[in-house]
Amino acid sequence: MAIFTENEAKASTIVRMEATKSDGTHKHWIFGITDNEGNYIDWTDGTLSESATKSQVKARIIEYLTGEGDYKGVDKRPASPIITSEVIIDKGVGETLG
Repeated sequence: MAIFTENEAKASTIVRMEATKSDGTHKHWIFGITDNEGNYIDWTDGTLSESATKSQVKARIIEYLTGEGDYKGVDKRPASPIITSEVIIDKGVGETLG
């Protein structure tokens, strides 16, 4: 699989963002990203400061997904299959087995 392109990374959405602290001191950020195929990527970043701007956060996430800087990149997965089910009444639902 190929890693994210810059356009694929920019099309992704941040769905989780938490700043973790220990004894009141910033330790790291936890991000959750959904790509344009609906796949979810969870990631912890220890390089961004607590006061990072929105632009800095977005730039770091793009770097992570595309493999810029110190990151190796994230494999872009194919879309998850859509799983459906249906109740089939005429095959015996609601009937006793005997």
